[in-house]
Amino acid sequence: MGTSAYMAPEGLHGTITQKIDIFSFGIVLLELLTGLKPIVENNGENLNIKHYVEENSVNNDITPLLDRSVNIWVKADDVYNLARMCLEHNRKSRPTIVEVCDILNKMKNE
Repeated sequence: MGTSAYMAPEGLHGTITQKIDIFSFGIVLLELLTGLKPIVENNGENLNIKHYVEENSVNNDITPLLDRSVNIWVKADDVYNLARMCLEHNRKSRPTIVEVCDILNKMKNE
């Protein structure tokens, strides 16, 4: 079992599939975009970064949440969209690793 901050909902209940790794990758993408840890303290409450970003973005725009140590963000919206796909609650809705790689390659080549 992995670290609970990176764990997909089904993993917490003992269902282990490759889609758990996809969920974890989505958490890592949010960390890269925001510079935040996977558990964020907000008003004395500890939130998973996924929930923190969802609660603090407007219309899926995370621009105000982007890591300010990065001078110029390139494709942040595309990366966030990929993260959202990876973080789908229903594991069957998450992309496969092949699909993730295809999306990343398309981003790189655009």
